[in-house]
Formats: sequence, C-alpha cells, structure tokens
Amino acid sequence: MNIKSVLLFFLSITGIAILYNIPAYNKWMYSKIFTVCDIPDQAQHLDIEMRRQSRYGYSYGIFKDIENKMANYPNVIILLPTDGYLRANKVTEFSTVEPSLFYYFTGMNAVSVTSPLVETATFALVSKVPGQVMLAKFDNKAQLDTQIKIFAKYPSP
Repeated sequence: MNIKSVLLFFLSITGIAILYNIPAYNKWMYSKIFTVCDIPDQAQHLDIEMRRQSRYGYSYGIFKDIENKMANYPNVIILLPTDGYLRANKVTEFSTVEPSLFYYFTGMNAVSVTSPLVETATFALVSKVPGQVMLAKFDNKAQLDTQIKIFAKYPSP
C-alpha cells in the first residue's frame, strides 16, 4: 500500500467525522440511526419469537394467540377483516395483514374479502365489542355471506 492510499483513507474518515459533527447531520444521525439500532438491548433478546414480537408488535401477539386457539381445529381458514372495518369498530392497536403474511406468522390459511377463495372461510376475525377482536365460527353459508358483506362495506384506506 502506498502513502497516497493511506492519506486518502484518513482524509475521508476525517471528512466524514467533520460532516456528522455539523448540527443538522448530527441530529439526523441520532434520530434515524442510533434510536432504531439499540444493539445492547437486541443482544439480550436473541430469541426469534421475542424479536418477532418486538418487530411486529401487538398484531403478531394476536396472530400467535389465534394459532394456539385453533390448534385443535383441522382445516381452519380464517377470514381477515379490512383495516377500514377495524378502524370503524375502534380497534386501533391491531392491524390486519395479507393472508400470505398471516400464514407466515401462524402456519394457518387465511383469506381476505377480495379473495376468490373467500367462500372457503370457516372462521372470521370480528369485532363484537368496540376496540376488541375475536374469532367467530361460521355454522352455515348465510353467516359467511353476512360477514363478507359487513367487511366489504369498509374498504381498506
């Protein structure tokens, strides 16, 4: 390595250090990089489930609860509500996901209102009490059709 490469290396490091000591860049760096990346905290939470819970939040916890409750039911297909339906029923901490992401989280099949397989749903995630979600089982096709109509009234934003 020649002296020119070493000199350019130290000049570039110095330039970067000076650049991020300018107040505007320093503020950006601390608000965007250092607050998101808490390495000591992440080192204490290496379990995959804990990381998923912290990354995906409250919705992930509900999806895992659904997985645990539906473990005894064979061939479960869950009808997922639209975000518009959830907001209309004052469910603010929970948000719905794509059926493929729901499958990734739980290993269970799900459909949305716009899915061509919506008629195969056996359960639905509904809000009977404002601010809460629960599972409802379909005993007949009329209940499923009614729930599809209710979800369709509230399109996702």
